[in-house]
Amino acid sequence: MPPDLRILIVEDEFFIATDLAQTLRDEGYAVAGPVPSVGEALMLIDEGTVAAAVLDIHLNDEHSYPVADHLARLGIPFLFLTSYVEADLPERFKNRPLISKLANVQAVVVVLQAFLT
Repeated sequence: MPPDLRILIVEDEFFIATDLAQTLRDEGYAVAGPVPSVGEALMLIDEGTVAAAVLDIHLNDEHSYPVADHLARLGIPFLFLTSYVEADLPERFKNRPLISKLANVQAVVVVLQAFLT
């Protein structure tokens, strides 16, 4: 992956965010964020260097759905890393990858590799 393209992490739980960011860096990915809010995520996306994204759904007092909608409009692949289940997703996101926060973080790496190859 070109070094100017990054994986955006949108996650409000500090330890999960930092662990995921370090895992992705260890795998050779550049990381945007992690950021804990919709506003910060949208700013990073609009910089134009996001190649893919990992989104938690519930961010403090908001949901990441506006970020997901923006990514979808731009054709940028993303997955949800969340405690939600598929039945909780709005219909427009039911076809997106959803990984449980209880899963091994390597599951995220596998999906990102599929996105970017």
